[in-house]
Amino acid sequence: MLLPNLAFASVTTVVDELTNTSTTIANVAKKNSYTIDLLDVCYFPYDKKFYVVGKDGFLLSSYDDTTWARNAEASISQSTTIDFIDIDCTDNYIVILGVGKTDGKSYTFVKYQTSAFTKTELNARLSITGDIKASGVAVYENAGNATIVIVEENTGNHIYSKDSGQNWARSSINGYATGSTAVTVDRDTGVFYTYNNNAGQTQYEFYSSYTNVNNSWSHSSDSINKFTTVSNVYKNSKEYVALMHNDTSSHIYTIQMQGGNKSKRETGYVAEAAYFDTTRTASIYVGWKDDFMVIRSSFDPNISSENYLLEKLAGYEKNSIVGKGKLYGVAAGKNASNEWIYIAVGSRGTVLKSTDGYNWSSEAQTSDSYNTMQHVAISEKPAPTSNEIMAVVTGSNNVLYSTDLGATWQPVHRIAIKGEVKDIRFIANKLIVTENILSTGQVKIYTVTNAKEVSTATIDDFVVSGVTSNNLGPVLYGKRKTADIAKVATYDWRNYLVTRTYDAVPNDYTPIPAIPNLTLYAKMGTKEFFINDTAVYTSEYNGSSAPQFANMYSINGLNAMSLGGNISYKYYAQVGNHYVFMQCEW
Repeated sequence: MLLPNLAFASVTTVVDELTNTSTTIANVAKKNSYTIDLLDVCYFPYDKKFYVVGKDGFLLSSYDDTTWARNAEASISQSTTIDFIDIDCTDNYIVILGVGKTDGKSYTFVKYQTSAFTKTELNARLSITGDIKASGVAVYENAGNATIVIVEENTGNHIYSKDSGQNWARSSINGYATGSTAVTVDRDTGVFYTYNNNAGQTQYEFYSSYTNVNNSWSHSSDSINKFTTVSNVYKNSKEYVALMHNDTSSHIYTIQMQGGNKSKRETGYVAEAAYFDTTRTASIYVGWKDDFMVIRSSFDPNISSENYLLEKLAGYEKNSIVGKGKLYGVAAGKNASNEWIYIAVGSRGTVLKSTDGYNWSSEAQTSDSYNTMQHVAISEKPAPTSNEIMAVVTGSNNVLYSTDLGATWQPVHRIAIKGEVKDIRFIANKLIVTENILSTGQVKIYTVTNAKEVSTATIDDFVVSGVTSNNLGPVLYGKRKTADIAKVATYDWRNYLVTRTYDAVPNDYTPIPAIPNLTLYAKMGTKEFFINDTAVYTSEYNGSSAPQFANMYSINGLNAMSLGGNISYKYYAQVGNHYVFMQCEW
């Protein structure tokens, strides 16, 4: 364990000031109850439940959109070797599409109203020995009967049932079809719609009425707007919508109804799935950007037009970043209390819930009792009648934020920490989080205005040892990544982030050798000191008309401060009117 060696900058005992404190311990860290990637979600109007599917035969549902439980039916619980990759719901039917993890076989699970799921192996039913590579399913219900269509990723075939999954057949979609990953159906007309993947010179779209899915589908073509893999296909009030992406870009492709225009627009993030409310003319897109989960919603007052749903993420769109990872599905419906509920699902067991379509909270979570708290911070009161703001960084590098004295905690999603959190502190009631990224030799400074608003600055060739502040904001001190030479970063009077390295330092205005790594900062009264293993330096800041670079002047070594022997002190604290220097040893 780490044992502190203490040296006091005062001869007065500080035992009473270090003890007799009152501590309240609360478990604020949470984690997802499940770790499986959740790939899709649908709302089942018959029982007003949401159903979520994922890998390893995972089926999750909720009767009150708050309490979530795995399905325990035998046909589901005994299918852990099958990845559930897609789900579709009608008024009375649920259909799940699954693919065997090792055998590559395709399966359907069909539920009617309150009945149990019926499992069917399509390979056996169709007498197919090879992989089918089923990739998407859509269901249309008419007069109590369900027409089910499944598309295949690597062939122009489709699999269909016209009698609610009792009998199955397989045939070619069309002579131009080469393979699809997604299919949709117009709930009003019963027309199924799908696209080719990996289009060559011409992009083809295919469509068929539910009564004619067993025959060749009609098609249209587009030689201008071609794309690669379609992740999902939808029908909104005026057009068919295809979401597609590859390793470098993401697009939305639309075909307006009744022979209207065709268009393809690039999105500023990967748009993986969508929900369209034709009655209220609302749209929600979910996906990801870099390490962040993204939701863009027309319910969001920060998004003023449909075009803003697709553009690059901007800082003012504070509701768009909702977590770390990826989102794969979104659905909406009315719960038992007749309230609109929106559910989005994604990687590592993520389930998000919203009651207004743009503010989201995590569901299906449990207390993470094994998590640790790496850093804690508390602000001054922003106003005489307001609470202090609290923040913590957990051992899993999540930043949590509280404005009600710890009664509730909000995750700060816009911070994706990959390195070491060196320090957090409130400066002028804004949370400053400092991260060392040793793999790249960079330092990131996150300035948190609130749980949804974060700005970021990056400093190259820097390893931070500690953080303090002056009247202009945070001051970071440490050394260069590429050399053992002291480096300090601060803000100037223009609010620009500026840095200085100390290759040579004035000593009575005479240059002396470069300062090595600065490891400690102390402020005693009006004097500021930077300390390393061999010396103490006092700092002098330039006037307000110039950048706030600190000039360093060496003073006598640690022994002259009567701190006790040739010891390198790593920590400093002020306790009342006393100053404590500490060294940690194994």
